[in-house]
Amino acid sequence: MVRGPGVLLLPLLAGLGAAVSGLPENLRVEGINTIYLLKWDWDYQKNPNVTFSVTKAYSLGSTWSIPEGCENITASECNVSGIDVLYRYKFLVSVYNSKTDEHNSSIATFSPLEDTVIGPPTNLTLTLQNNDLHITVMHPEAFHNSVLRQNCPWMYHLESWKTSTPTEVNAMQNIGMHFKIDAVEASTTYCARAYTKCSGGNRTGLYSKIYCITTAPRSYIKEWIIGSVFVAIIVISAILYICLCPLKRYLRHIFFPKSKLPSSIEKGLQDSPRNYIKNLFLLHEEEKTDRCYIMQNSPVDAETTMDKNSSEAKGRDSGNYSNEDDVTAATQ
Repeated sequence: MVRGPGVLLLPLLAGLGAAVSGLPENLRVEGINTIYLLKWDWDYQKNPNVTFSVTKAYSLGSTWSIPEGCENITASECNVSGIDVLYRYKFLVSVYNSKTDEHNSSIATFSPLEDTVIGPPTNLTLTLQNNDLHITVMHPEAFHNSVLRQNCPWMYHLESWKTSTPTEVNAMQNIGMHFKIDAVEASTTYCARAYTKCSGGNRTGLYSKIYCITTAPRSYIKEWIIGSVFVAIIVISAILYICLCPLKRYLRHIFFPKSKLPSSIEKGLQDSPRNYIKNLFLLHEEEKTDRCYIMQNSPVDAETTMDKNSSEAKGRDSGNYSNEDDVTAATQ
Protein backbone atom coordinates (compact mmCIF):
# COMPACT_ATOMS: atom_id res chain seq x y z
CA MET A 1 0.00 0.00 0.00
CA VAL A 2 1.00 3.66 -0.39
CA ARG A 3 1.52 5.89 2.65
CA GLY A 4 2.17 9.58 2.08
CA PRO A 5 3.30 11.31 -1.17
CA GLY A 6 6.43 9.88 -2.72
CA VAL A 7 6.66 6.98 -0.25
CA LEU A 8 5.98 3.41 -1.37
CA LEU A 9 5.52 0.80 1.36
CA LEU A 10 6.19 -2.79 0.33
CA PRO A 11 5.59 -6.04 2.27
CA LEU A 12 8.32 -7.43 4.38
CA LEU A 13 10.90 -9.16 2.23
CA ALA A 14 12.84 -11.12 4.79
CA GLY A 15 11.74 -13.34 7.67
CA LEU A 16 11.12 -11.83 11.05
CA GLY A 17 13.36 -12.87 13.94
CA ALA A 18 12.04 -13.32 17.41
CA ALA A 19 14.47 -10.77 18.76
CA VAL A 20 13.12 -7.93 16.63
CA SER A 21 9.61 -6.67 17.12
CA GLY A 22 8.46 -4.39 14.31
CA LEU A 23 10.05 -2.64 11.38
CA PRO A 24 11.10 0.93 10.54
CA GLU A 25 7.88 2.73 9.73
CA ASN A 26 6.92 5.90 7.90
CA LEU A 27 10.04 5.86 5.76
CA ARG A 28 10.34 9.23 4.05
CA VAL A 29 12.77 11.76 2.58
CA GLU A 30 12.46 15.34 3.78
CA GLY A 31 14.07 17.57 1.22
CA ILE A 32 14.37 21.30 1.94
CA ASN A 33 16.40 23.32 -0.53
CA THR A 34 19.38 21.05 -1.19
CA ILE A 35 19.39 19.16 2.13
CA TYR A 36 17.83 15.69 1.92
CA LEU A 37 17.23 13.67 5.09
CA LEU A 38 15.94 10.10 5.01
CA LYS A 39 13.87 9.52 8.18
CA TRP A 40 11.85 6.68 9.69
CA ASP A 41 10.00 5.88 12.89
CA TRP A 42 11.30 3.31 15.35
CA ASP A 43 10.12 2.21 18.78
CA TYR A 44 13.29 2.26 20.86
CA GLN A 45 11.44 1.17 24.00
CA LYS A 46 10.71 -2.23 22.51
CA ASN A 47 13.97 -2.61 20.58
CA PRO A 48 16.66 -0.32 21.95
CA ASN A 49 19.75 -2.22 20.85
CA VAL A 50 19.48 -2.05 17.09
CA THR A 51 21.43 -0.49 14.23
CA PHE A 52 20.33 0.63 10.82
CA SER A 53 21.83 0.66 7.36
CA VAL A 54 20.49 2.55 4.36
CA THR A 55 20.78 1.52 0.74
CA LYS A 56 19.77 3.44 -2.36
CA ALA A 57 19.29 2.77 -6.05
CA TYR A 58 17.92 4.53 -9.08
CA SER A 59 14.19 4.08 -9.38
CA LEU A 60 14.53 1.87 -12.46
CA GLY A 61 17.80 0.26 -11.41
CA SER A 62 18.60 -2.85 -9.42
CA THR A 63 22.07 -2.00 -8.14
CA TRP A 64 21.96 -0.93 -4.50
CA SER A 65 24.61 1.08 -2.73
CA ILE A 66 25.08 2.53 0.73
CA PRO A 67 25.15 6.33 0.95
CA GLU A 68 28.10 7.79 2.79
CA GLY A 69 27.55 7.91 6.54
CA CYS A 70 24.41 5.75 6.45
CA GLU A 71 25.81 2.34 7.53
CA ASN A 72 25.42 0.84 11.03
CA ILE A 73 23.88 3.93 12.54
CA THR A 74 21.73 4.10 15.65
CA ALA A 75 19.76 7.22 14.77
CA SER A 76 16.50 6.99 12.89
CA GLU A 77 17.63 9.33 10.11
CA CYS A 78 20.40 9.70 7.56
CA ASN A 79 21.64 12.54 5.39
CA VAL A 80 21.43 11.59 1.71
CA SER A 81 22.14 15.06 0.27
CA GLY A 82 24.80 13.64 -2.03
CA ILE A 83 22.23 12.38 -4.52
CA ASP A 84 21.88 13.97 -7.95
CA VAL A 85 18.88 16.26 -8.31
CA LEU A 86 18.21 15.07 -11.87
CA TYR A 87 17.27 11.48 -10.97
CA ARG A 88 14.60 9.64 -9.01
CA TYR A 89 15.81 7.34 -6.24
CA LYS A 90 14.49 4.58 -4.03
CA PHE A 91 15.68 3.95 -0.48
CA LEU A 92 15.53 0.95 1.84
CA VAL A 93 16.43 0.67 5.54
CA SER A 94 17.72 -2.54 7.07
CA VAL A 95 17.57 -3.06 10.85
CA TYR A 96 19.94 -5.34 12.81
CA ASN A 97 19.69 -6.57 16.36
CA SER A 98 22.48 -7.70 18.62
CA LYS A 99 22.28 -11.17 17.14
CA THR A 100 22.83 -9.75 13.61
CA ASP A 101 19.31 -10.63 12.56
CA GLU A 102 18.46 -8.54 9.47
CA HIS A 103 15.04 -7.24 8.65
CA ASN A 104 14.29 -4.94 5.74
CA SER A 105 11.96 -1.98 5.82
CA SER A 106 9.62 -0.72 3.22
CA ILE A 107 10.96 1.28 0.25
CA ALA A 108 10.63 5.02 -0.13
CA THR A 109 11.06 6.85 -3.43
CA PHE A 110 12.22 10.42 -3.81
CA SER A 111 12.76 12.85 -6.72
CA PRO A 112 14.65 16.04 -5.79
CA LEU A 113 13.19 18.09 -8.66
CA GLU A 114 9.60 17.19 -7.78
CA ASP A 115 9.63 16.52 -4.06
CA THR A 116 12.09 19.08 -2.73
CA VAL A 117 10.46 21.75 -0.61
CA ILE A 118 11.73 25.19 -1.48
CA GLY A 119 12.82 26.85 1.71
CA PRO A 120 12.01 30.37 2.84
CA PRO A 121 13.71 33.44 1.41
CA THR A 122 16.95 33.98 3.24
CA ASN A 123 16.22 37.60 4.09
CA LEU A 124 13.88 40.53 3.56
CA THR A 125 15.34 44.03 3.39
CA LEU A 126 12.97 46.87 4.32
CA THR A 127 14.03 50.44 3.57
CA LEU A 128 12.23 53.78 3.51
CA GLN A 129 12.77 56.15 0.59
CA ASN A 130 10.76 59.31 -0.11
CA ASN A 131 7.83 58.22 2.04
CA ASP A 132 7.70 54.82 0.27
CA LEU A 133 8.55 51.41 1.70
CA HIS A 134 10.86 49.32 -0.49
CA ILE A 135 11.10 45.58 0.21
CA THR A 136 13.72 43.31 -1.34
CA VAL A 137 13.26 39.54 -1.07
CA MET A 138 16.43 37.47 -1.13
CA HIS A 139 16.58 34.11 -2.93
CA PRO A 140 16.06 30.91 -0.93
CA GLU A 141 19.00 28.56 -0.50
CA ALA A 142 17.55 26.17 -3.08
CA PHE A 143 18.15 28.66 -5.87
CA HIS A 144 21.90 28.30 -5.46
CA ASN A 145 21.31 25.13 -7.46
CA SER A 146 20.70 26.27 -11.03
CA VAL A 147 18.71 23.11 -11.86
CA LEU A 148 16.20 23.75 -9.09
CA ARG A 149 16.05 27.44 -9.92
CA GLN A 150 15.32 26.84 -13.60
CA ASN A 151 13.00 23.89 -13.06
CA CYS A 152 9.98 26.14 -12.60
CA PRO A 153 8.98 29.74 -13.39
CA TRP A 154 9.26 30.91 -9.81
CA MET A 155 7.75 34.10 -8.48
CA TYR A 156 7.61 35.77 -5.09
CA HIS A 157 4.52 36.21 -2.95
CA LEU A 158 4.72 39.03 -0.40
CA GLU A 159 2.36 39.77 2.45
CA SER A 160 2.57 43.03 4.38
CA TRP A 161 0.50 44.61 7.11
CA LYS A 162 0.49 47.28 9.79
CA THR A 163 0.79 46.15 13.37
CA SER A 164 -2.09 48.43 14.25
CA THR A 165 -4.35 46.49 11.85
CA PRO A 166 -2.85 42.99 11.53
CA THR A 167 -5.95 41.54 9.89
CA GLU A 168 -5.64 43.87 6.89
CA VAL A 169 -3.01 42.02 4.89
CA ASN A 170 -1.76 43.44 1.60
CA ALA A 171 -0.71 40.60 -0.73
CA MET A 172 1.46 41.17 -3.80
CA GLN A 173 3.14 38.90 -6.33
CA ASN A 174 6.10 39.68 -8.52
CA ILE A 175 8.55 37.79 -10.68
CA GLY A 176 11.30 40.09 -9.49
CA MET A 177 12.72 40.47 -6.02
CA HIS A 178 11.64 44.06 -5.38
CA PHE A 179 8.34 45.34 -3.97
CA LYS A 180 7.15 48.85 -3.20
CA ILE A 181 4.47 50.13 -0.83
CA ASP A 182 3.52 53.72 -1.64
CA ALA A 183 2.80 56.51 0.82
CA VAL A 184 3.39 54.80 4.13
CA GLU A 185 2.06 56.42 7.28
CA ALA A 186 4.28 58.17 9.79
CA SER A 187 5.04 56.58 13.18
CA THR A 188 3.68 53.24 12.00
CA THR A 189 5.21 49.76 12.17
CA TYR A 190 5.00 47.72 8.97
CA CYS A 191 5.71 43.98 8.85
CA ALA A 192 6.19 41.63 5.92
CA ARG A 193 6.92 38.03 5.04
CA ALA A 194 7.32 36.21 1.73
CA TYR A 195 7.59 32.83 0.05
CA THR A 196 8.30 31.51 -3.42
CA LYS A 197 5.64 30.09 -5.66
CA CYS A 198 5.71 28.22 -8.95
CA SER A 199 3.53 30.15 -11.38
CA GLY A 200 3.08 27.03 -13.50
CA GLY A 201 1.60 24.91 -10.71
CA ASN A 202 0.55 24.71 -7.08
CA ARG A 203 4.03 24.18 -5.72
CA THR A 204 4.96 26.72 -3.07
CA GLY A 205 7.87 27.32 -0.75
CA LEU A 206 8.02 28.05 2.94
CA TYR A 207 7.28 31.39 4.54
CA SER A 208 10.16 33.55 5.59
CA LYS A 209 10.54 35.07 9.01
CA ILE A 210 8.56 38.20 9.75
CA TYR A 211 10.52 41.41 9.28
CA CYS A 212 9.30 44.77 10.56
CA ILE A 213 10.24 48.42 10.28
CA THR A 214 8.89 51.53 12.01
CA THR A 215 8.50 54.72 10.06
CA ALA A 216 9.76 58.01 11.45
CA PRO A 217 7.41 60.60 12.94
CA ARG A 218 5.92 63.09 10.57
CA SER A 219 8.28 65.93 9.75
CA TYR A 220 6.96 69.48 9.63
CA ILE A 221 10.13 70.94 8.14
CA LYS A 222 8.48 71.57 4.78
CA GLU A 223 5.54 73.38 6.38
CA TRP A 224 7.91 75.43 8.54
CA ILE A 225 9.97 76.44 5.52
CA ILE A 226 6.89 77.51 3.55
CA GLY A 227 5.51 79.44 6.52
CA SER A 228 8.84 81.13 7.22
CA VAL A 229 9.20 82.22 3.60
CA PHE A 230 5.65 83.59 3.59
CA VAL A 231 6.20 85.55 6.81
CA ALA A 232 9.56 86.85 5.53
CA ILE A 233 7.91 88.10 2.34
CA ILE A 234 5.25 89.94 4.33
CA VAL A 235 7.79 91.52 6.69
CA ILE A 236 10.11 92.59 3.88
CA SER A 237 7.19 94.02 1.91
CA ALA A 238 6.05 96.03 4.93
CA ILE A 239 9.56 97.37 5.53
CA LEU A 240 9.96 98.35 1.89
CA TYR A 241 6.58 100.05 1.91
CA ILE A 242 7.44 102.05 5.02
CA CYS A 243 10.84 103.05 3.64
CA LEU A 244 9.77 103.83 0.10
CA CYS A 245 6.65 105.85 0.82
CA PRO A 246 8.59 108.96 1.97
CA LEU A 247 10.95 108.57 -0.95
CA LYS A 248 8.02 108.31 -3.31
CA ARG A 249 6.47 111.48 -1.93
CA TYR A 250 9.81 113.27 -2.16
CA LEU A 251 10.35 112.26 -5.79
CA ARG A 252 6.80 113.20 -6.68
CA HIS A 253 7.30 116.59 -5.06
CA ILE A 254 10.53 117.12 -7.05
CA PHE A 255 9.41 115.93 -10.45
CA PHE A 256 5.67 116.44 -10.22
CA PRO A 257 5.07 119.47 -7.95
CA LYS A 258 1.52 120.31 -6.99
CA SER A 259 1.78 124.15 -7.16
CA LYS A 260 -1.62 125.83 -7.01
CA LEU A 261 -2.40 128.72 -9.36
CA PRO A 262 -3.69 131.98 -7.99
CA SER A 263 -7.34 131.93 -7.16
CA SER A 264 -8.19 134.56 -9.81
CA ILE A 265 -6.58 132.45 -12.55
CA GLU A 266 -8.21 129.29 -11.34
CA LYS A 267 -11.57 131.05 -11.29
CA GLY A 268 -11.00 132.37 -14.79
CA LEU A 269 -10.09 128.93 -16.00
CA GLN A 270 -13.20 127.51 -14.46
CA ASP A 271 -15.35 130.15 -16.17
CA SER A 272 -13.65 129.77 -19.54
CA PRO A 273 -14.86 127.35 -22.17
CA ARG A 274 -13.23 123.99 -22.35
CA ASN A 275 -11.57 124.73 -25.69
CA TYR A 276 -10.07 127.86 -24.29
CA ILE A 277 -8.53 126.03 -21.40
CA LYS A 278 -7.26 123.42 -23.78
CA ASN A 279 -5.73 126.04 -26.08
CA LEU A 280 -3.81 127.55 -23.20
CA PHE A 281 -1.57 124.53 -23.21
CA LEU A 282 -1.10 124.49 -26.98
CA LEU A 283 1.77 126.23 -28.76
CA HIS A 284 0.62 129.05 -31.04
CA GLU A 285 2.21 130.04 -34.30
CA GLU A 286 4.65 132.93 -34.22
CA GLU A 287 2.88 136.25 -34.98
CA LYS A 288 4.09 138.33 -37.93
CA THR A 289 5.98 141.50 -36.95
CA ASP A 290 7.59 144.35 -38.84
CA ARG A 291 11.28 144.31 -39.16
CA CYS A 292 13.06 147.39 -37.75
CA TYR A 293 16.52 148.49 -38.70
CA ILE A 294 18.74 150.88 -36.71
CA MET A 295 21.07 152.91 -38.88
CA GLN A 296 24.11 154.57 -37.34
CA ASN A 297 24.94 158.11 -38.62
CA SER A 298 28.35 158.77 -40.08
CA PRO A 299 30.73 161.30 -38.38
CA VAL A 300 30.54 163.81 -41.30
CA ASP A 301 26.75 164.00 -41.19
CA ALA A 302 26.82 164.50 -37.47
CA GLU A 303 29.29 167.38 -37.72
CA THR A 304 27.31 169.09 -40.53
CA THR A 305 24.17 168.76 -38.53
CA MET A 306 25.81 170.28 -35.51
CA ASP A 307 27.14 173.29 -37.57
CA LYS A 308 23.72 173.87 -39.04
CA ASN A 309 22.09 173.82 -35.69
CA SER A 310 24.67 176.26 -34.32
CA SER A 311 24.09 178.74 -37.20
CA GLU A 312 20.36 178.65 -36.69
CA ALA A 313 20.83 179.27 -33.02
CA LYS A 314 23.07 182.23 -33.65
CA GLY A 315 20.63 183.71 -36.12
CA ARG A 316 17.82 183.46 -33.65
CA ASP A 317 19.91 184.99 -30.90
CA SER A 318 21.06 188.03 -32.94
CA GLY A 319 17.55 188.85 -33.96
CA ASN A 320 16.47 188.83 -30.40
CA TYR A 321 19.24 191.04 -29.27
CA SER A 322 18.49 193.62 -32.04
CA ASN A 323 14.93 193.87 -30.96
CA GLU A 324 15.82 194.51 -27.39
CA ASP A 325 18.18 197.38 -28.31
CA ASP A 326 15.50 198.99 -30.40
CA VAL A 327 12.98 198.77 -27.64
CA THR A 328 15.39 200.31 -25.17
CA ALA A 329 16.22 203.28 -27.40
CA ALA A 330 12.61 204.04 -28.11
CA THR A 331 11.79 204.10 -24.50
CA GLN A 332 14.44 206.57 -23.76
